[in-house]
Amino acid sequence: MKKNLTRIPLIGNGDVRSPEDAKRMIDIAGVDGVMIGRAALANPWMIRQTVHYLETGELLPENTVSEKIEIAKLHLQRLANLKGEAVATKEFRKLAGYYLKGVPRASKTKVAINEAENLQTVEALLDQFVVEHLEREERQKQRLAEI
Repeated sequence: MKKNLTRIPLIGNGDVRSPEDAKRMIDIAGVDGVMIGRAALANPWMIRQTVHYLETGELLPENTVSEKIEIAKLHLQRLANLKGEAVATKEFRKLAGYYLKGVPRASKTKVAINEAENLQTVEALLDQFVVEHLEREERQKQRLAEI
């Protein structure tokens, strides 16, 4: 399918949900590049992971919950700098779910963020979520050590 008659780069798009999908599209369709769309919303690290995979063949490890929340807070701050606190707080409500996706016991935090009225409340909720998550992980490690 690769173009042979033109110098216009052929860009692949659609169903690229992982670094492996991007590599497969390049290898099978012969595209010059790959566009990543909605998958980057659900996984803001997708582009970095994909570039790394394409350059090295190595998959990067999943980000920790703490790392995800730090980036979420940075995103929130930048959104506030761009649009103001009131708009940022409301817009971040739909983004928070992406950062918390797949993390156990995140549903209460998502609901609370949807009800938050200011940046400080959202940041406090995210910080508390990390603390509780790390405490659960520590208790689980202790239980496993006792076995």
